[in-house]
Amino acid sequence: MTTLQPVPLPTTDHRSLSSQVLDLENQHFDGTAGVSSGSRPLGFRPAFLDQRSGAVHLSRFADGRPAPVHLLAGVPAELVARRTRNGQVAALKPSVVAGFVLDERFYTRQQAADFAATAQPTPGPDHGSVDPRRSVPFIRSGQTVRAPRDKYRRYS
Repeated sequence: MTTLQPVPLPTTDHRSLSSQVLDLENQHFDGTAGVSSGSRPLGFRPAFLDQRSGAVHLSRFADGRPAPVHLLAGVPAELVARRTRNGQVAALKPSVVAGFVLDERFYTRQQAADFAATAQPTPGPDHGSVDPRRSVPFIRSGQTVRAPRDKYRRYS
């Protein structure tokens, strides 16, 4: 398994996910399943993980339709760190990372690239089994899940 080096981030606002950071990540993972075009044939869907809450949000257009690539326009307001003067999303909170969902599990770009490099094609719609040690559970919209410290949270 080949592991890519960390993505070089811009020197300003390096902790927040922005369009510039998404572009750098796409360049870094070009030709692998770490980009939407490389992961789509395997059944991956672009998504964002809020590492603080554990909530996963599929990438969406501003009008709520599922997007085929990572877009900032459709992320929930609670993930937005900064907006432009005209109200468009400029950056997400530092706890948010871009990745993909497959079989109700979230994969970082690196995990998706590694999965694709080692995956054995499996017939059927389930796209094969997933090693739970390589991903975090996908939380469905509106699903109530048990969170740390025995609290219950509802994710949207």
